[in-house]
Amino acid sequence: DGYCFISNVTVFFAAFLGPILLILAFNTVVFIVVIAVIIKHTVKRSIDHKKKTDTIQLMLNITSVFVLFGLTWIFGALTIMKAAPTFEILFTILNSFQGFL
Repeated sequence: DGYCFISNVTVFFAAFLGPILLILAFNTVVFIVVIAVIIKHTVKRSIDHKKKTDTIQLMLNITSVFVLFGLTWIFGALTIMKAAPTFEILFTILNSFQGFL
């Protein structure tokens, strides 16, 4: 209380969660497209030689794309909960390391 100039709770949540949900929706679409391309490329490549390493590489790619596009903004949306300092720290750390992926 007293930190934000938006006094209406509904407007506050709409102003805060609206952009985050928009980013999550966009990132979900991009995530699905990227995963489809990765799977298509992996299946085409593994037709010649089926390897266990192809499946492991696919899972690593999917995990890194998920972390890059979704996990950080999920923590951003969770910052409005009572455990906000924990999620704020995780959000900040994960967002700052996105360039390294």
